[in-house]
Amino acid sequence: MVTVKRIDIVSAMRVGALVYAIMFTVFALLWALFQSLILSGLSSLANNSSLSFNGVPQSGFNAGSLATAGLAGCACGYLLGIVAAAIGGGIFGLVLSFSYNLVANWFGGLRVRVEADEAGPLEKLKREM
Repeated sequence: MVTVKRIDIVSAMRVGALVYAIMFTVFALLWALFQSLILSGLSSLANNSSLSFNGVPQSGFNAGSLATAGLAGCACGYLLGIVAAAIGGGIFGLVLSFSYNLVANWFGGLRVRVEADEAGPLEKLKREM
């Protein structure tokens, strides 16, 4: 049995930041795809609709600018979201590892069984710990 006594806080912060940034990147791409479909539908709806006052058609609305502004907003939100997710993941990793280290000092840490097919690496691991 191997017991995890301590987690390096800086290492956990780096791992947390990278994991959260990757997760946000993947899921935000899906969100951006659906958002662009919605904006495309709204833009075509606005192009096809007719606005009239007292029977006189009004044509001052440009739906292309709506779509452009919406997609630009999505892109900015996407980039800021990746940065925010990385910062949040780093902070979460730091707090989680600090909390684990505190609790491990009180109660002894996690016990993990490590098995290897070969006897060499496991014996080396036991000697290092």
